[in-house]
Amino acid sequence: MSNLKGAILATALFAAVVFPFLLMMSIDAFQQHAFLKMTEEVTELVKEEGGVSEHVAQVTKRLKKKDLTVTFSKPGLVKFGEEIVIGYNYEYQNVRGKKTLGGQDIVIIMKRSTGKNGSNSNETNPPTEIAKSYSAKTPESLQPDKEYTFTVPGLKNLMSVTADMGKVEVVRVDGEKVTVKVSGGKVVKTVQTGGTNTLADEKYVTGEDSADYDRNGYTGTLERYLYSGKLMHADSKVITNTITSLLTGAFPGTIAYSLDGYSGILLKNGDPIKTVFSGEYTPADNKEVAEDLMIDGIAEKKEVVETVKGTAWEWFTSDLEKPKNSYNYSKDRFVGTLTAQGKPVHNTIRSSEHDRYQTVWLGFNSNDKADLEKDISLIKGFGDQREDETGLDYVTRRTLELYPNYSNLEVILDSIDWDTEVLEGEFGIGGFYKYQRNVKLHFYADLFNVEQTYKGIVEKNSMDSFPETIDYNKDGYSGTLTKNGVPENVVISGSYTPSDTKYIEGFDSPNYNLGGYVGTLQKYVINVSVSNKTTGKMVRYPKDLSHDEVPKTYFYNEDGYSGTLRIVEYRTDQTHLVAYYEGEVTKQENEYKYRGYVVKPGVDTRVYGYKQSYKGVVTKTATDTRIYEFVQNYTGTVTRPEMDTRIYKYRGTVIRPASDSRTYEDYYQYELNFRFM
Repeated sequence: MSNLKGAILATALFAAVVFPFLLMMSIDAFQQHAFLKMTEEVTELVKEEGGVSEHVAQVTKRLKKKDLTVTFSKPGLVKFGEEIVIGYNYEYQNVRGKKTLGGQDIVIIMKRSTGKNGSNSNETNPPTEIAKSYSAKTPESLQPDKEYTFTVPGLKNLMSVTADMGKVEVVRVDGEKVTVKVSGGKVVKTVQTGGTNTLADEKYVTGEDSADYDRNGYTGTLERYLYSGKLMHADSKVITNTITSLLTGAFPGTIAYSLDGYSGILLKNGDPIKTVFSGEYTPADNKEVAEDLMIDGIAEKKEVVETVKGTAWEWFTSDLEKPKNSYNYSKDRFVGTLTAQGKPVHNTIRSSEHDRYQTVWLGFNSNDKADLEKDISLIKGFGDQREDETGLDYVTRRTLELYPNYSNLEVILDSIDWDTEVLEGEFGIGGFYKYQRNVKLHFYADLFNVEQTYKGIVEKNSMDSFPETIDYNKDGYSGTLTKNGVPENVVISGSYTPSDTKYIEGFDSPNYNLGGYVGTLQKYVINVSVSNKTTGKMVRYPKDLSHDEVPKTYFYNEDGYSGTLRIVEYRTDQTHLVAYYEGEVTKQENEYKYRGYVVKPGVDTRVYGYKQSYKGVVTKTATDTRIYEFVQNYTGTVTRPEMDTRIYKYRGTVIRPASDSRTYEDYYQYELNFRFM
């Protein structure tokens, strides 16, 4: 029923308001279009006829029957250049009654006529000034009737003013300024200034507390429905319930029951039942386990100062002024690296002097002591001298055997004494006469004792730090473990990177030190460039030489160029014979690079310690963490009375009718045409 009422209301609203408005707008638009078309046709017809001819009069009579009244400012045909003002008044029936449309057109006759109302065709028309036209629009305005002032450029004589709609009157003319009043125009633009247009709508609502709905513009009558709850009839049933307690004597004889509408008294049913509430029981257990104990192996540290001398010089370089900066200490199980303290100390000891006799063969003219001193290193023949030893080698070796704790030795020839006895003589190779003499050689040796002091921290490694037994206590097991085997040396931290060798070629320097690799490279030729040139050389010879005695070639070797030049000219000056040589010489330049093997030393950062294994049987004692509770059953009959929990609400379709509260403003605008001379 509510839907039908809404439909009837909407139909009535449409028939009473919307449809008449639309019909009125349609009629106005149609009549305005017809009015404009008829006025344009009349204007064009007057131009073609040259005025109000009989044909024009017949057309206006027919239009009169259609409620369009046409008037002319001049009857009949007119002369060339004259104008005729045509007035129009049109009435038509609209929804709200009769409405009127009016307007004016000015026609300038551009046709020469010979009719009875016109001039003679043989008459010459004097030249006339042609009328000008100027168009302008009024501003948009909310007022249909209003005065406006326009400036018409070049205005001297205003002939007429026409509007595209309504009426226009000339109020005043002041030079080129023309003030006109317009009225009776039509709306050119409509602007909404407020309000809204709400369309009709409907929606479905539910869960309402009332059958009559009126909210937010929606109205309607709703139907009732079951929202929740139900009707429950009276009932009874047998119930068994339980109670738990940590004590056996805490259960009453009866308990009250009340749940889901049922109520009653339950009686104790049987004895309490004992159950485990929490915890567990773990039996005793034995097992054999193994455990490792790690230590860093450092049992003791101390600072030591060590002086190195004598045969310990293997720790130094051959240059006594530059001993090694560090010394590896290892005594009494203490090890470590010591650092040099200051410079080494040199102690010089003069050895005992040595006299040796040598029998030598001397040349016939070699009686000079200097000859023997010059060749002393070649003297052979000492008693236990080796075949490849010289005299000085022998003395050096024997001295070191007597003084083994000295690191350096210098043997010096002190003096030579001659034995005047000539033992025998003979002819030597080449016919030279030799004779044999005894020579006494006197030697002594300077021996150097070198001492260097070092200082540093050393550590004593010990494997005796492990106890004989250790206590075990894990996961509930406990006991004593005993040593199993001997300690093992293991790596505690660090790593070892072995040394590496690689081949390098095309390097620019003999000394390579990149990426940890070092080494000395060998030079090799990668490119050979040869250049030649022709050159000359002037050589002076004694003046008394003949040309045949002068060498015919000359070996040139200057500025890197070399080659054989040939003589080309002789000249003689006051003191010399000058020879000129010419020829081609060659210069060879080599480009070198370096190649060879380089080595990356190994890196060892390993730190060692000791691991001792222990083994034994451990025991876990039995544990019982159980907590007990007791459960008592109760049984009885419970009843529920009739219950009605039903709740009703309302639902249905509600309707919102259409509504239009919009407000508008109408704007008017005229398009004017000024005809002037």
